[in-house]
Amino acid sequence: MPLRSNRLFLAGVVLGSLGAIALIASVPIMQTYEGKAKLAQRVEKDDAGALFDEPYRNIGSPQLYVIDDPKAFLPTPEGGDPTIALLSDDYLKANNLYPTQLQSIRTIVNYGRIAAAGVFIMGDILMILALMRRRQAGSTA
Repeated sequence: MPLRSNRLFLAGVVLGSLGAIALIASVPIMQTYEGKAKLAQRVEKDDAGALFDEPYRNIGSPQLYVIDDPKAFLPTPEGGDPTIALLSDDYLKANNLYPTQLQSIRTIVNYGRIAAAGVFIMGDILMILALMRRRQAGSTA
């Protein structure tokens, strides 16, 4: 019986440690992506709009995107909002790039945090069970 509780305790320590490491690691991962995010408006060329000094047509609304390729961004037109970058949908399609929204990354990291917390709690439960078995084995001897 003590060997079994030792293995159970060791499994709990391993699971608890892995869960804690994953929870701690999620913080700098999220900070890295938040630092790379830019508020951008996806646009595509609009030949008809070019006649009226609007060469681009907006796709959706401005979002926080994480894109590492600086060529995907267009220069801000005169009179445009300098806080919102223009993201060329034509360039993204031509280079098979997918514009990842920061919100999607947050969702994935949060699901990972929930899973890591579950692993951490499972490890704690296993350690408690091992300690209870040890106590029961000691009281019956």
